[in-house]
Amino acid sequence: MQRKRSYRLMPAMVVCMLFAFVMLTSGCGGSQQSQQQASQNKTQLDAALQHARNIGVPDSSLQPVIKQEQQLSSTSAPSTLFDDSPATTYYLNQAKGYHQLLVQLQGIVTKVTGDTSTLAQIDMQQFQRSLARAQKLQVGNISAFTTEYNNDQNLLSSAHYPKDYIAVSNDASKASRALDLLSSTNAQLVLFGSVPERSGYPQ
Repeated sequence: MQRKRSYRLMPAMVVCMLFAFVMLTSGCGGSQQSQQQASQNKTQLDAALQHARNIGVPDSSLQPVIKQEQQLSSTSAPSTLFDDSPATTYYLNQAKGYHQLLVQLQGIVTKVTGDTSTLAQIDMQQFQRSLARAQKLQVGNISAFTTEYNNDQNLLSSAHYPKDYIAVSNDASKASRALDLLSSTNAQLVLFGSVPERSGYPQ
């Protein structure tokens, strides 16, 4: 009789153990939907960061977002028994945090794009002034600089990303310095060339 009674109790014990196991495992993971949302938002943020790098946003401008993401990712969900609401709240906060960083990143990209665009326009204006000065002083054959200026103007008109504007700025600045050097050298040659003639006049 004792053996039969123990056999009858075994199925009930197995059911209780399975129930306890399910409760333990389901109570510490948070809702599946909240976990997926956090994971998706992080993936979106990582993709946006890579895109920002690809279009020429300096890494120094991205550091605030990168550091905050690292801090956010370094935390872990709380482990609680029979209640997954704390873990669910954790993942919802994670999802919200990644989304806020994505919005912050979009603002950074917009600002950097605007700043590099403005700088490219300023450098092109300087290029134009340097070219006009060299033409006025007749420093020599500067047709290559004229062609370069026209090419840079076309590049500026079709530019969309920071790397495009940075390329225009770098080229325009380099050309301006070269033209200014030519103009300065030419002015000195003209000055020194006129000294012997002036020295012949009575004082």
